[in-house]
Amino acid sequence: MQEILETHGYTVLTAGDGLEGLHVAEQHGGAIHLVITDLLMPRLGGQAMVKRLLPTHPSLKVLYISGYADEKTREALRLDAPILPKPFVPDALLTKVQEVLT
Repeated sequence: MQEILETHGYTVLTAGDGLEGLHVAEQHGGAIHLVITDLLMPRLGGQAMVKRLLPTHPSLKVLYISGYADEKTREALRLDAPILPKPFVPDALLTKVQEVLT
């Protein structure tokens, strides 16, 4: 994902899990326009990470990715952000990122 997004002009910060994502965001110190995160990650899941980022980044947009991206999952987790199902092709990622950012 990083390579695809950077090739298309996006600046990408990466993290291996939710706790690392919080640390990267804190160290970055600048604006973060979009978080792309898996719902299920070790140590801290994507949804919990986003909840902790929102107070300091209130205009943050979110795109979840998941191998379990059906409507039942979305409803059960009460997600208010789009989900891109895995696996996906590069064009699907780019299209969804553009949709979320506009």
